[in-house]
Amino acid sequence: MLLLLPPPRRRFDLTYQGADGEAHRPVIVHRAILGSFERMLAILAEHTGGRWPLWLSPRQVLVLPVAERHAGYADEVRAKLARAGMFADVAPAGRATLKKRVREAWQLAYNYVLVVGDEEAAEGTVHVRPRDGGEAAAAAGALVDLIWRRARTGGRPLTRMSKTCSRRPTSWVRPRWTT
Repeated sequence: MLLLLPPPRRRFDLTYQGADGEAHRPVIVHRAILGSFERMLAILAEHTGGRWPLWLSPRQVLVLPVAERHAGYADEVRAKLARAGMFADVAPAGRATLKKRVREAWQLAYNYVLVVGDEEAAEGTVHVRPRDGGEAAAAAGALVDLIWRRARTGGRPLTRMSKTCSRRPTSWVRPRWTT
C-alpha cells in the first residue's frame, strides 16, 4: 500500500544562496523541548522573585568574617561546605559595617549568611542567618546537615531546631506553622 502525503505548506517564500551559487529553499526543523524548559524556569523565577530555593540557587551560602583576622576560619568553613557539595563564597572583610555587609548579602539573594568572629572561631561554630529570618549559632560540623534539613522541611525557622543550635538565638522568629 502506497501512502501519499500532501505537499508541505509553504508559508514563506524563503531562499538563500548556497555555496554553489544557486538559490535553495531552507529547511527549518523546530522542536520545543528547550522552549518548555525555559518557560518553566521563567515561571519559577517569577514565582520566587529571583530568590531561588536552596537546591537551585547559584548563591547558596556566604561566609562573612567580622574582621580580616577571621578570614582563615572563614575559608575553613567555606571548604567544609564545598566538600559537602554546596556553593559557598567568602566575602572580604571591608570597611563597611557588619550590618551593611549582611544587608548586601541579602540583596544578592544568598540563602544563608554565616557570620564568623572571635567567639565563633574559638568555639568552632558559625552564626547562621537565613534569608527568611531567624538566627542561631551552629557547630561547623553540623552546619551542612542543618542547612539541608531546613531545605527539605520548607525553611522552617532555626529556632525550632534546638538539637543543632549551641545557644539561644538573639532574635525570635514566630514559626509559621504554630496555632
